[in-house]
Amino acid sequence: MLVSFASVAYSAPPVVNGVTASQRTGTKIVDISYDLVLDTGQTAFVELWFSPDNGLTYPIRCMDIQGDVDANVTGGNAKTVEWNAESDWDQKFTNAGKIRVIATYGDSPSGFGGSGSGGSGGNSGSHDANMKPVPMTLWELMDDGAGSMTWQDHSDYFQYESPGAIGMKIDPKEVTNGLWDEVVQWSADNNAGYTGLTLKGGDPDMPASNITYWQAIKWCNARSEMDGLTPAYYTDADESTGDINGNGQIENGTDSWFQYDSIQDPNQNGKWDAGEPYNDDNGDGIFNPKEYDDYNNNGQYDQGLSQVFRNGLVITIPDNSSSSHFIKKDTDGYRLPSYPVFATAVTGGNYKKNWPWGDQSFPGSGGGGTEYDTATMFQKYRISTDSVLPQYDSPSKASDRQPNGFDLYDMLGNLAEWEEYASSMDNGNGPTMYGYVLGGSYMGLNEIGNANFSDSGAGGGGGYNPMKASEASIQGKAGETSNAIGFRCMVYLR
Repeated sequence: MLVSFASVAYSAPPVVNGVTASQRTGTKIVDISYDLVLDTGQTAFVELWFSPDNGLTYPIRCMDIQGDVDANVTGGNAKTVEWNAESDWDQKFTNAGKIRVIATYGDSPSGFGGSGSGGSGGNSGSHDANMKPVPMTLWELMDDGAGSMTWQDHSDYFQYESPGAIGMKIDPKEVTNGLWDEVVQWSADNNAGYTGLTLKGGDPDMPASNITYWQAIKWCNARSEMDGLTPAYYTDADESTGDINGNGQIENGTDSWFQYDSIQDPNQNGKWDAGEPYNDDNGDGIFNPKEYDDYNNNGQYDQGLSQVFRNGLVITIPDNSSSSHFIKKDTDGYRLPSYPVFATAVTGGNYKKNWPWGDQSFPGSGGGGTEYDTATMFQKYRISTDSVLPQYDSPSKASDRQPNGFDLYDMLGNLAEWEEYASSMDNGNGPTMYGYVLGGSYMGLNEIGNANFSDSGAGGGGGYNPMKASEASIQGKAGETSNAIGFRCMVYLR
């Protein structure tokens, strides 16, 4: 990342003046200075936000920071902050960077949730103001090819998930009964055409559960249209498997190559690079990839993504294929979090750790015993290994617990949450659509109270023995429901 900074002042009581920012040569460290005027005897909470587009939008909250930030900052001139931009915005060059400094009396953030879609045009909708910004920073513990496990930066994956995205935001809580009903009622009142979505009723602050994967993505579409955004899920596929050779064309070659495969894509960037191995099916020594799947058998590539998923129980997905082809990846609409989004969000900003609070698991986790069913062992953002915590035997309000460092509740525990992708697989009983639920539930990391879900996806009672938060993933049938399964939404900023 290379950044050329201009300054901006955010003025409101307390008053911030004289903001300057500069990047240290040859590093991704940004030094920031500002003056802060406070009433006598008062302190402020100070937060920083980054704009990559000259102040048009401020989608990135500076989280990896130290100095005169967060709570208990006193007034004075030349307050200093050091920002590690690599953690929060490890992107390409911008010559239009700005830093916004926000100060608020008290010991809590201002409530500013980031702004905008980068001024890229499109419709005039806006995302839910309650959503929280999360950096597009993905660290995964992977084999380095030499027999050692190392933390590797896979942040490039977000550009595969949503090409051109400059940031992302996530619902702070699992979708509640109240929000679910608001969207369903809007659809009915406006004849939006969404079928199969019924009102939940009940406590509006409780998380909505007993929802299939199909209902969750259809509801995401309805929420998008309610907020004036472009829906993400469609019934006709974009047949492209990706421009893996990077020439700007979708080609019908004969050679195959597997994205993110540790052998064929050793740098894990999702693109074929000269010298990387591939399957030379015609033996001509030239990489000529097949970059689309002809789902409708008409002998040509079809762009698809024209029929919004509004009605019908499911999207018809060909055998041995994925819902990935039915998702508009460059949309501004609401989506379910993918696994990489979850793997980032669950850290709360505490990267390169097995759990949000560090590498040490909660009591008993190494034994794989009943301790996994003590849900709140991992529902607290920070615990000690000798904590005595209450147990839950049903879903509960997010306010019963603490948010993580991104102000997100229940990324681990309460309800397990639907992940974005589902796949058609045949486990011996005919093709079936399988999805994943992430984060574990109030029942435990490997339990959701439905035998159609397990670590194997073939039914049964579990046996999954996660040793880090990112492994809290259970496979099951996309059309099944549980009192322990819900979901939340995310959006990519553009």
